[in-house]
This record gives sequence, structure tokens and C-alpha cells, in this order.
Amino acid sequence: MTLIPKKISRNNKDVKFVGVHLPLQVNSYLTIYALANSISKSAIILEELKEWKTIQEEIISIDEMLDLIAGKAIGTFKEMKSKPEFHAGKFFNSLNKELETKGIDIVTIEKILKKVRDAKK
Repeated sequence: MTLIPKKISRNNKDVKFVGVHLPLQVNSYLTIYALANSISKSAIILEELKEWKTIQEEIISIDEMLDLIAGKAIGTFKEMKSKPEFHAGKFFNSLNKELETKGIDIVTIEKILKKVRDAKK
């Protein structure tokens, strides 16, 4: 039985669970704050992340971040290309799966893959 109730909604399909490891002292403070204010820890963290996202959007655009991600993949492509067992198709399939596994949407994955393909030409 919960002695200190709080409102939690888990029915929203437009959200994604993100786990995080916190130092014990931070977790303890977050828990105490949440209980004292009848708010979930997720709501506290979400509000902070929204603020962080707003600041980051002023510093670097999504397209710039996609260029950075593509640049990392291009570097890996160039390293692997010199190996005799390298196969470009397998590389792109693996990159696609890795981005998918990390939760990147298909439209964004296609943009990254296109940047990598265009760079290798």
C-alpha cells in the first residue's frame, strides 16, 4: 500500500523510457523532493531536460548533430574499408540496426545513411 500517493501516467505512446544511473545522494535527494512535493521523479527530470534541450537547440542544430553522427560513421567506414573482409552493404545494414536500436526514427536514420553514402562517393 502506498502511503504517499503520486500521479503517474504510463499510457502515453508518445514517450520513451530512459533509464539513468544516479549517485545515491542525488537519488535520495530527488526522492525526498518528489515525495515532499507530490511529484514524480520523472516529472522533475523531464522539466530539467526540457530546459537543457532548449539551451542546446540554441547551440547546435539537429542537422549539425546529424553531420557529427554521420562523420563518426564515415570515419568508421574508412577504417573498415581497408580490411579485406569489408562489405559496404553489411556496414550500412549494421549502421541502420545500431541507430534503430538506439531509438532513432526511420526518417532520421535515412538522413544519416544518405550523408554517409554521399560522403563515400
